[in-house]
Amino acid sequence: MVDFIDSKLSASDAQNAVIQACSQDFALVGTSALFLDSVANMQACKDQAGAMTGIPDLPVVTTEVVQQCNPESYPINPPSLICSTQNDHPQTYQGNIGRAYYYQSKYGKSIHGVYVFSSDLQAAYNAQFTSGLGQLRQVGIKSDQDVSLPTAVLESAYTPVIETMKNHNSNFFEAASLPSLVDARKEAALQGLTSVKVWDCSLQCYSPSLISEGGADVEGTYTDLLFLPFNESSSNPMLANFIKYTDKSHADGFAAQAWAAADLFADAVNRVVKTSGNNALTRKALFQALNTETSFNAGGMIGTTNIAGHKTSPCHVLLQVKGGKFVRVSPTKPGTFDCNPKNYKTYRLDLPSS
Repeated sequence: MVDFIDSKLSASDAQNAVIQACSQDFALVGTSALFLDSVANMQACKDQAGAMTGIPDLPVVTTEVVQQCNPESYPINPPSLICSTQNDHPQTYQGNIGRAYYYQSKYGKSIHGVYVFSSDLQAAYNAQFTSGLGQLRQVGIKSDQDVSLPTAVLESAYTPVIETMKNHNSNFFEAASLPSLVDARKEAALQGLTSVKVWDCSLQCYSPSLISEGGADVEGTYTDLLFLPFNESSSNPMLANFIKYTDKSHADGFAAQAWAAADLFADAVNRVVKTSGNNALTRKALFQALNTETSFNAGGMIGTTNIAGHKTSPCHVLLQVKGGKFVRVSPTKPGTFDCNPKNYKTYRLDLPSS
């Protein structure tokens, strides 16, 4: 049985959700609570024997450092922060920068432009900064300007952003969200900005909403994925099941990663049962099994990832909007990932650790 608990973009509701899950559920799977700013209730969760074992957390979205570095959390998409350095100044971060190599190969080394970050939540800003500018500038994609904006703004908020890009002859733009990308591209079309070669957006833009809301203005947008594109379900049974059992209106990048998190849970449960029998499944045993998940790929649906080691996968797929559709551009063979080890990069930045 699966319980759906809404954290309602509220820190108190997020904590109440954890407390509720502790009392009635075995684990947290697919967690995506932006305001989970404490893991005390996760760690204090008692098992059936009354031991303070904690509740296993297999999240998709982790913005707060306390959850990213929580020993009871096993993110399907490991965070950029390397937790052993969280109290250092600067800290060490990790990321997959495969798309940057593609951009430079196609458009040359002189790529520069504007990075937009969400100002709604400091933890979300930090996560975007370290996974955006922090990663891509490591290979020379320079910033003409860093911009912080709320997610919900009028398109006119991008008027000065596009003016800045025109003044700098920028050829690159990275969006904080799908609305950010759509608004920026519409404003760019209105102002006649033509210098941009790379409109960059990660999995948050891999949604039918990008096409329906952006129309012709979002043509050419790049979207980077850590899982196989949905139109390649014939190449992978796990992806085929995701498409079959997920309503089209909910089939987006976050749903794909939540599905992978559920498969990670199932895989860890099966490891316990295979090793110790049907009656051996406890939260403690599940933790032990999750700590052996060093090469997980959800049946090939996602790039192979060291979940236990919280290490970012070097595997990715790059898509581009062409003719109103998401089209694979790298690597070109359907059902495959670019897993070149050089795609994995570590770098140092100094951001608040809490």
